[in-house]
Amino acid sequence: MSFAQYENAAPHTLQALENMRNWEMLEWYAIPMLGIMFYIYAKEIQKARTTKNWDPLFCAVTVMGVVFFNETWNSWVAWFTGKSAIWTTPGDTAFLIMFGINFEILCLFLINGFTYANLIDPDEKKKVLGIPNWWFYGILVSGFSVLVEHMLNSANLLVWYFSFWDRDFWGFWIILWIGYFLFYLACILVLRLKSTKKRLIAVGSIYAVPIIMNIIAAILGMVY
Repeated sequence: MSFAQYENAAPHTLQALENMRNWEMLEWYAIPMLGIMFYIYAKEIQKARTTKNWDPLFCAVTVMGVVFFNETWNSWVAWFTGKSAIWTTPGDTAFLIMFGINFEILCLFLINGFTYANLIDPDEKKKVLGIPNWWFYGILVSGFSVLVEHMLNSANLLVWYFSFWDRDFWGFWIILWIGYFLFYLACILVLRLKSTKKRLIAVGSIYAVPIIMNIIAAILGMVY
């Protein structure tokens, strides 16, 4: 595997490349965390079978699809600039999957959709502080997530390279809308579809985009 594209890369990018999908970094805590993820999905599926409400599961897989897309284009930025991804998690982890997502972040996003689906009221028209509740909770959770990202960045666990993606007023809103609210917007669009068939097509389309992007990347010999 050639890293020539990254010969002038930022130090954190080189560190991430060294750790990328390195099985020697695997830690034992990953096993119980996976078990917890499986348990949560099993309980949500059990609940959906009883209530016939599959909205939380659709939210969960929708969020993961958008995460897959975000992490793919973020890695493309690293490749095409040869410098850095927009966000990078180069340091200690049980497993580094792509430049901007590791095992720990993956576990969070695996249940993120469930969190959102259990916060919202099934009736989209119901409002909180005058805002439709689906949008209100999407913005609320996104804002909290950005604050957590700021703390991770301050601790050098999450590295930001480009000036527009930073801990300032404009950076906050850019990260909120692109980095997080996009997940819940996708959930809103999927939940608005009333037939299971249409929902499956929508979710499949979300996953198809990053899958195609990664196939193209493999054909072109892109490394990330």
